[in-house]
Amino acid sequence: MLLQTPPGSMKFNIANLRNSFSFFKDPVAFTQKNRALFGSLFAFKLFGMPFLFLCDSKYKDWALNGEGDYLKNDWQPTLTRLFWPSTLPLLEGERHLKQRQLAAQILQDRFTNRLAEMKSFIDSAVSAFSQNSNFVCERDFKKLTAQIASVSFLGRDLDLLQSLEVWVAGFFAPLPLDLPWTAFGAGLQQKKQIKNKILAEIRKTPQLYAKYEMREEDLAEELQHLMFASYNTTAVALTNCMVLLSMRPDVKNRLRGAITADDSKLTENPLGCSDLNGFIFFILTQIPSVIGIFRETKRNCQLENYEIPRGWKVVLQPSHETLLTDDRFILKNKTPIEEIFSSLRNRKSDSFYPFGAGARTCLGKNVALNELALVLISFLKKYDWSTPDQQDLSYKKMPFPLPRSGLKIELKDYKNESASA
Repeated sequence: MLLQTPPGSMKFNIANLRNSFSFFKDPVAFTQKNRALFGSLFAFKLFGMPFLFLCDSKYKDWALNGEGDYLKNDWQPTLTRLFWPSTLPLLEGERHLKQRQLAAQILQDRFTNRLAEMKSFIDSAVSAFSQNSNFVCERDFKKLTAQIASVSFLGRDLDLLQSLEVWVAGFFAPLPLDLPWTAFGAGLQQKKQIKNKILAEIRKTPQLYAKYEMREEDLAEELQHLMFASYNTTAVALTNCMVLLSMRPDVKNRLRGAITADDSKLTENPLGCSDLNGFIFFILTQIPSVIGIFRETKRNCQLENYEIPRGWKVVLQPSHETLLTDDRFILKNKTPIEEIFSSLRNRKSDSFYPFGAGARTCLGKNVALNELALVLISFLKKYDWSTPDQQDLSYKKMPFPLPRSGLKIELKDYKNESASA
């Protein structure tokens, strides 16, 4: 059978230059528009580079399990330079496998094996929110998740949020220009400063890290990567949980009742509440924190009846399966409540899942799920809240899907409200 070229447009012209900017401005809208024109598999030349778009979860296995054979992991140039070369995202083959095992052990030791301790810290940090009269979910959850990462990995809060934010902003700079006034240049400076702060902490308590049999500098670099991976997308997911809870009091009340009924079990197993587990799964799959997963073809290969040449960028982005295709469904979601809470139990075997699959499955999956559960449990037990009308709740989708206002809420003490009712 003669293989075909994927539908789309591979010409480098003015129209495709406009497409290039459209994709980087709103990849979900770009994907939705072209999926309607070409189907769930199509190709475009963007900024002179060939891109293959896979917009259906049926392509998930092909895109996520092909690494080491016909695909390799792909990072944009800014990320390649802002990660340390010794850290997990930039490694491949046997070295990548060994580093994954090491990073998994660090996550287990420093978070999963210390759930009761982390719960106590999170409860205390959430209680402190009552002093914040201007709570903005995106901003304040980032502060909290950065604190959790620092306390779990380093034993105390190093107040790294501002440095982490500058470093991460460099990842999304349009070009890797190493100049002090550019986002990328500032990110490079913070990359070094964060590492030095982590390294100083390691040297204060070397006995905590001796078991990992790594050079101190290599360990500091991997801990920096783990801190990045565990603070930002977790804060995004928490904010999006709060969006739906703010719009759906029925969901909020049911969740609060469920965690109250299961309270005695939740310290040892924060995900032991089936309703909470289902709610978190619904949010993570319907509003994924990372909109696309990128790979690159290592050799000429085949997908269905299409020939995919070597060197093509591959974007897995089943956006039609998320709530991000239309802001109204995020802000005024009418999904039946039973469908929300049973989403994990009734998921399709090939449903898109935000932690990926294959060789690059997110190592922090269990940490993230437990952290989300602990924060939501603490928040629902401590507070009720309302959402001021004067804010922009339409969604930005790059670099992370979030309401443009960050979601401002007014906190009230839940126990006091209940007592006065």
